[in-house]
Amino acid sequence: MTRHRVIVKRLSAVQDLGAINVLCTDKTGTLTEGRIRLERRRVSVLVERDRQRMLVVKGSPEDVLRLCANYESRDGRASFPLDGAALLLPFLPMLPIQILVNNFRYDLSEIAIPFDNVDEEVLARPHPWDMDFVRRVMLAFGPISSLFDFLTFFLLLQFFHAGEDLFHTGWFVESIATQVLVIFVIRTQGNPLTNRPNLGLTLLSLAVVAVGAALPFSPAGEYLGLVRPPVEFYLALVGIVAAYLAVVEVAKRAFYRSWRERVAVRARHG
Repeated sequence: MTRHRVIVKRLSAVQDLGAINVLCTDKTGTLTEGRIRLERRRVSVLVERDRQRMLVVKGSPEDVLRLCANYESRDGRASFPLDGAALLLPFLPMLPIQILVNNFRYDLSEIAIPFDNVDEEVLARPHPWDMDFVRRVMLAFGPISSLFDFLTFFLLLQFFHAGEDLFHTGWFVESIATQVLVIFVIRTQGNPLTNRPNLGLTLLSLAVVAVGAALPFSPAGEYLGLVRPPVEFYLALVGIVAAYLAVVEVAKRAFYRSWRERVAVRARHG
């Protein structure tokens, strides 16, 4: 390692990096039991070589991959409706400060993801880092999110005759509700009602959604350019969110069924 000018920081044991071709995080029992066992213990290793860096972040590989997939689907869903609405509306679909606040609140709601539970079948064996999986998640779930954003636009314009301020407020509230609550569906490959999330993740996510719904009635909401939506909007919002989560659940099951078939074909062909 020294001959190759490798600098290792916060390395707990040299056998983690010496003479290996594949780096597995959270591995236990290699020396004591002669086998690799994945656990949900969190490590952080930074490897520097020349100007390139490799960071093994805190959390199991499953946690990190799921977080990246969620971010990919979220970022795809945010940009496409924004661009589309900007072409059709005589005003900005959402003000820059509103977008920044929503992004901050979303990131805040996801802080507890590393402490969440992972499906036992996922932990049964090591999984490689697969960017093809992340891309397919984005392509599978991103358009669904965009579709419901456009549905929200339609309701705001046609049924609530929203002007600029009400449109900003409606999408502000709907976007944070859908992108935060969907984590409870995509966090597991199974039934989200039987695979319970971490309590911290649940409380933090629900708090972020509740604050988002109440923000238009506060002085902070006024500062952000939000207005008080009619009660009927919140009734419609409940229906939109429920329908969105149901569609994502159906799409998720179809996605993982197709993905397992793809992995099986790939394994048969080496």
